[in-house]
Amino acid sequence: MDFCVPEPIWQGQDAYIIGGGPSLTGFNWEKLRGLNTIGCNDAYKLGTAFCNICVFGDVKWYDSHFTSLQTYEGDLYAAVGTTKVKFSDDVKVLKRYAKGLQADGVGWNGNTGMVALNLAILLGAVRIYLLGFDMKRTKQNSNWHPNFLNDNPDSVYKKFLDWSKYVKMDWDSKYPDIDIINVTDDSALDIFPKIPVSAFWEERITG
Repeated sequence: MDFCVPEPIWQGQDAYIIGGGPSLTGFNWEKLRGLNTIGCNDAYKLGTAFCNICVFGDVKWYDSHFTSLQTYEGDLYAAVGTTKVKFSDDVKVLKRYAKGLQADGVGWNGNTGMVALNLAILLGAVRIYLLGFDMKRTKQNSNWHPNFLNDNPDSVYKKFLDWSKYVKMDWDSKYPDIDIINVTDDSALDIFPKIPVSAFWEERITG
């Protein structure tokens, strides 16, 4: 399998990662129009106006969305833990490492959100904003979109948080000049600086 190392097309720019957390329920996607965006998994359904790039890390997810993905016109990246799966020609396959932040591939760290973060770094972004990185359920909801592939999200969130320490170590040692900001109210993820959602977007409007 040939692996893709993305060109730094966002060199020196901002990037926005669309996570899957329930805090994005009812989010005004128009705020993302015209910005550099990477969406995790089902975010591709928003279309390329709001989700320029979609990344996934689960073959089961890819199989279940294969038909609807054919109408997605953005770049589609895969970071799966096997070289034995055959993707359609439009899928760019990233080399997947178990953990951390990598320079010739992406660290899995237990979840697609961290893959998307690593991808943004490879694309050259110097400020990366994380949206919907709740890392927990809200009112029993685990996503802003329907998700029928995981019946035990609480155990998965624990794994996300446990593995985030490897991301923090590599961020500090390899990419200290890159700003990563968690724009997610009441997020359980504490390794990045946080800013309240309302304050963040108000700053964008007035700034």
